[in-house]
Amino acid sequence: MRGVSRGLRPPARRGLGNVSGVQNTPAAQRVVGLGLGAVVLGLLIVLAVALPKAQGDAGTTPAELPATLPGGWTATDELDVADLPAEAGIDEEAIQRQADLRDYAEEVYAGVYDDAPSFRSYTDKTLQKYALVTVFAGESHAFLPDAPPIDAEVAGAERSGTDLVREGDALCSASYQLVQAGQDAGEPTSVTCQLPTAGRTIQLEAQGVSVDDSFTLLDEIAAAIA
Repeated sequence: MRGVSRGLRPPARRGLGNVSGVQNTPAAQRVVGLGLGAVVLGLLIVLAVALPKAQGDAGTTPAELPATLPGGWTATDELDVADLPAEAGIDEEAIQRQADLRDYAEEVYAGVYDDAPSFRSYTDKTLQKYALVTVFAGESHAFLPDAPPIDAEVAGAERSGTDLVREGDALCSASYQLVQAGQDAGEPTSVTCQLPTAGRTIQLEAQGVSVDDSFTLLDEIAAAIA
């Protein structure tokens, strides 16, 4: 049973004076245009700030995240250039850079946390989906969205820019483009989730992925590291 925090959607609303919505940039542009390395680095900075101190017993074996996940997901450091769209402009050097970024972050984590978290970034063969998966020891701490949900009726918006959705022990925060009432907010621009499982916590940052697919991905990750 999912609990959802959504803005009201009445038949008639006042106009929204000055909503500056984030443009819904295609996922392929987000990942390929910025470069995989830049996206990974940016999300690592977010995690470095938000990731709580591990609460498990020191010496807990880190989770081993696989090179592939069900649903067509492949780790960005295991991509095969031959399988990627030519227009992506990604070569072997870019893929090696992913491995180097991962190695460096793992070294930093090992020096900061009693139990270093495991992480890996994934994409699909079209590069239109992206997921950064982090697994750390211990139960999850407070999980808050980047911005609180808003009352869409009061704001004159089509929907809240933030949705909080719970499914069992998993909780996801979906961010949407904030648009005026009557306009299409589209799919989530990003989804952030947490799932405590078997003494660990899975943290997911995804782009180009629906909320339902994010819950499915969490379950697949949990099964992969069990």
